[in-house]
Amino acid sequence: MILYLNIIFELFCLCFAVFTLRSVKAPWTFFILYLLGVVSIETYGLYTAQKHLSSNIIYNVYVFVNFFFVQMILYRIGNLNSTGKMPAWFFSVLFLLFYVGELLYNGFSEFTQTSIVLSNILITIQSLYYFYSLMKQDHFVQLKTYAPFWLVAGLLIHAFGSTASFLFYGYLVAINKELNIPVRQIIFLFLNFILYSSWSYAFVCKYQQRISS
Repeated sequence: MILYLNIIFELFCLCFAVFTLRSVKAPWTFFILYLLGVVSIETYGLYTAQKHLSSNIIYNVYVFVNFFFVQMILYRIGNLNSTGKMPAWFFSVLFLLFYVGELLYNGFSEFTQTSIVLSNILITIQSLYYFYSLMKQDHFVQLKTYAPFWLVAGLLIHAFGSTASFLFYGYLVAINKELNIPVRQIIFLFLNFILYSSWSYAFVCKYQQRISS
């Protein structure tokens, strides 16, 4: 049931993207392709789970694509590197070193768990710096309708929550075994709801900005 709800959240966000971003220029239109890919991967993951098959390879590809898509959000939409203190190449190289190293060490059929934890830590740091830069900038922005703010807000909550979930993985598994409560899945369901709700609202803000300009 939880896996179905995740796909529903992603589908709703995809629908918001299609209806609000069709006439918006890149990089905003890339959200449609990205979300379409996410829905496809999650649907495939659900199918493989039901058939008791491994989907690690396709999810390893997703970890790679997701990290660099987030970098696009932070640097091309959020303008994170405006001060020059958060160079995109540093985070990209650091992630690639761990990602390629983990694949070579464990093999392509094993899930790149260390890489996804690292990616969430890096995204959390970048998102926090984005908000710091936003507070320090000279010109005022109306956060209620500022689309990049809501994109990064969703990223921050999702990345931070995901990092904590992976760090306490053993405890969450123990709770599941003892009390039969899938706490980890519930946490990720909540995090996905926050992420895709925040993004959907950001799409609406971008749409309203376009039609009012």
